[in-house]
Amino acid sequence: MTIVPDTKDWTWVLRRPCPECGFDARSFARERVSEMLLAGAAAWRAVLAGSVPAGSVPAGSVPAESGDLRRRSRPDRWSPLEYACHVRDVFRLYAERLDLMLTRDAPHFPNWDQDATAVAERYGEQDPARVAEELTAAADRLAADFAAVSGDAWQRTGARGDGADFTVESFARYFIHDPVHHLHDVTGGWSPRIRSVSWGRMEVEGLGAGKDFRLYPGGGREWDWAETGMRHSPGIQPADVAELLAYGATAVVLSRGMQERLEVDPRTLEALDARSVTVHVAETRAAVAVYNGLVDDGVAVAGLFHSTC
Repeated sequence: MTIVPDTKDWTWVLRRPCPECGFDARSFARERVSEMLLAGAAAWRAVLAGSVPAGSVPAGSVPAESGDLRRRSRPDRWSPLEYACHVRDVFRLYAERLDLMLTRDAPHFPNWDQDATAVAERYGEQDPARVAEELTAAADRLAADFAAVSGDAWQRTGARGDGADFTVESFARYFIHDPVHHLHDVTGGWSPRIRSVSWGRMEVEGLGAGKDFRLYPGGGREWDWAETGMRHSPGIQPADVAELLAYGATAVVLSRGMQERLEVDPRTLEALDARSVTVHVAETRAAVAVYNGLVDDGVAVAGLFHSTC
């Protein structure tokens, strides 16, 4: 069956959460787009390597074999490989459009037919390993470009062929929904399991090893406390959980460290309660057990995990 072209105007994701993937483009600082892009690229590499569940399956399913990457879960939906090719090309396209917005006054973007491109470029026949390399290179370039934006440049403008107008900020927020949404299409909202935790080290499905992690539906990345200036006291701030909420988490697990020295600011709990998010706060090993249990139950769970004191 031929894929029916998507003709919806998705700019509404700038005004409210996406009902399909849960992503909320309003809930994070614009400066975080660069890190979110790189984290998303890492999740796509894991999909292409067959190390996370693929094929629109529920969380906790058996990871797809490489051959499954070419299989469509439904005749009217792209395969994981086709989605990955699309995401790679979106990264390339948005790098070109961002450059236009930053170097020209109120440019109009040339039209791009994503469905025609998928057919012409034979997305389903491409080599997954090469796609992963190309997707990574495109993500690195675009992330660097977004990271370099500052000050009044966020308010520069551009327009799409259908008349939709963007500032660089709304363009960034609109853009980042696309790779997140399609990762949800492929994984069914997978949250990565924590494979092991010990003092100073965690190993996470699809993400490898690190000291501290922020995890959410669709992936995660290492947790750098310097991003929000967090300290053990007053502890986890509302800004630290904002990115978790962007990915549509309905439950959040906050670890307090192995010796429970990491505090949680009461304002953070109030912010999560205001979003009707279920919160679990516990010592790190206990927090990992709660989190993995929720992953296995198919809950859209996110968490912040600290592996030392």
